[in-house]
Amino acid sequence: MVDWVARLLALGVWVTGIALTGAGTAHADDDRRLEDARTVYCLQAKHRADLIQAAAALRLASPAPSPPPRPSPAPRPASPARPSPSPSPSPAPSPSFDGHVMMSGTPVPAQVWSTASPSAFARACAALIGAVPSQLKEPAGPWPGIVGGMVPVVIGGLLTLAATSWHVRRDRTAKVAAELRTAAVAYRRAAGEYMDEWLADEGDQPVDTQVRSALLDLETQLSLVCAMRLRGAARSRRLLGELRGQREVPWGTAGEWHAATDETGGREGFRTRCAEAIGRVADRANDLAATVERLVPRWPAKEGSGDPAP
Repeated sequence: MVDWVARLLALGVWVTGIALTGAGTAHADDDRRLEDARTVYCLQAKHRADLIQAAAALRLASPAPSPPPRPSPAPRPASPARPSPSPSPSPAPSPSFDGHVMMSGTPVPAQVWSTASPSAFARACAALIGAVPSQLKEPAGPWPGIVGGMVPVVIGGLLTLAATSWHVRRDRTAKVAAELRTAAVAYRRAAGEYMDEWLADEGDQPVDTQVRSALLDLETQLSLVCAMRLRGAARSRRLLGELRGQREVPWGTAGEWHAATDETGGREGFRTRCAEAIGRVADRANDLAATVERLVPRWPAKEGSGDPAP
């Protein structure tokens, strides 16, 4: 029983660890996927301008200035026809800084800014997303947190219930074993005192009321072992059947004690035979008590000492 409870507790701890690890890993994976989706959304070409506007509004970055428009050339007056000279190469267009932010006086693309200033980028991206795509927002419902928090609570409650039930059963079993051993000792003592009164032969006929009461207590404890289905319940049932099925009391009736006077060995020999029969019953009950209390863990004996450790 002790091994079974230890295995149950170990299994519960293992399941709790797996549940917590799985929940934490799943939550981390969800956060990572959500962060990746936000980054992709904010750095798309059609959203970069909005991202930079959001960063400028939050004073996180300054957008790169757009180049001034080139003036259109003035039209030339008409001239007599003549061979046109070869066209001169047009000047290179001014670079466009759309989707760029200023960093240290230099325009840099939004992708470079997201890597160089991740915290500023995260704020601007979160502000941009705002209320636009609901699938990129954090889940607002409380159920994921409640369910994730309830798993270890439920497992812990089950483990507590199992441990409490085992402790209650252990205490009850220890009590039953102790009371069974006490009943066996009381039965042996009551029968011995009754038989000693016959040997004393003080004139009054002894009464076996105390012996019968002690035997009834012993039978009650044996019945309790059977009812609780403790270790040794089958042996307890057999011994109980033998005690209830005996035709003659093992401590001897008044007629047997009177007749023993004329037998070989007299009353002393009869007492010895009765004491042996009663002792066998008491010894079986004591052995049964030792079997019952195996549920209760014992401290290992100290080396070199016959007494158990406190």
